Amino acid sequence: WISGIVYLREPCTKVAQVIGNDGEGKPWTTRLKSSSVYKSEPFINCPTCGSILYEYDQDYAPFGSMLTDSFTDPPEWDSRNDDWEPGNQPLYVEAPIPTAAGGNDHIRAGSPFSLSNNSQQGFGTMCVGGGSKEGNECSKSFPDCCASASPGDTYCPSPADQGVCVGPQIASGGDICYDWMNCVGDAVYKLQHLFVAPYSDTAGWIWEMEVPSLEWKYTQNVGASGTSFWESVYRSGAAPNMNLCPVQAGEIVRPDDWTNDEYCGVPPIVDNILAGSTEGSMESPPHTIDLPGNGGTVFLSFSFTGNPDQMPIKFIEIDWADGLSPYPLSGSFDSGTLFTSHTYNWRNPPIPGENIKVKVRDNWDWCADIRGGNCVINDCRFDYWAGGDCDSVDTGVRVTLSG
Repeated sequence: WISGIVYLREPCTKVAQVIGNDGEGKPWTTRLKSSSVYKSEPFINCPTCGSILYEYDQDYAPFGSMLTDSFTDPPEWDSRNDDWEPGNQPLYVEAPIPTAAGGNDHIRAGSPFSLSNNSQQGFGTMCVGGGSKEGNECSKSFPDCCASASPGDTYCPSPADQGVCVGPQIASGGDICYDWMNCVGDAVYKLQHLFVAPYSDTAGWIWEMEVPSLEWKYTQNVGASGTSFWESVYRSGAAPNMNLCPVQAGEIVRPDDWTNDEYCGVPPIVDNILAGSTEGSMESPPHTIDLPGNGGTVFLSFSFTGNPDQMPIKFIEIDWADGLSPYPLSGSFDSGTLFTSHTYNWRNPPIPGENIKVKVRDNWDWCADIRGGNCVINDCRFDYWAGGDCDSVDTGVRVTLSG
């Protein structure tokens, strides 16, 4: 008993990290902005998933995130004071606790994306996460959070009407999930439409007893947590996973729907290439720039445009075709225009027959194509399995030295 209220607590048993302490991650950028109005429609390719009707500011932004001790790792998390409950306690699905400063922070699980069917049922709860009964109080999952359920139903017949019962004291099962593939798979499917990948393929933990210490804690388990599956889907590039988006009217475009088809990549575009031996002589390729025999400077500019959901641009590299190591730029870049120059001389002359090339990679590891180009997945995806690299975009600019 706490303040005269019985707390029927539901622990979070599987945790995935999507943003690192360095602030890096792979979100759908427009959906993770504070101004986001994103809600999904039912996932027709995942009949057990329902909809993500969580909004950006659901519980703890974004989208019902966990409130954790940011100075510790999951194995050290403990949601309760040891004076009251010795040992580690998991993070529970609980309501915010208002504070004198107007906040509502305490260590808790936030809003879950999937719950197993053996969750307890209680009072003070609300239907969230999908369905026409969004916002209703609920004492059990069916039929309280499932408009199409009939008495005696043990599942929600229509994913469009499916909700999850979450509240101050309890989280009741709302997903149609009875095993790992359904429970974790459904959660991963939903989360893929907010973050295309976990922070890393090792960023997953489950609540279990550690051996040989026999202590309960969150232990790293990339299999049972679903993160290795999630990461492999992201890296695989094989349908129905992170494939190249379809071509429409000569352009690669993400479908505007909430099926698995939108889980695809749009390569950045390199365009408006200009080059010359002086700023005033810069012109569009293809062309050859002939410099004096003792060398000279070439000026180059090009625009790069990333898909809004896949921003920022994380890597730009220019290979000046002179045998030296390409010049890389790493960081976070908005779409824009790069203007640069390079000097050739007898120590680093241009390689005969080679053109200047550039690489541009976005936050989802898609690599640049030229507008109207014939990109295929092996050309336009950062290749994890072959050492990690992008194919280059040929600018069509060649440099020679006279004499």
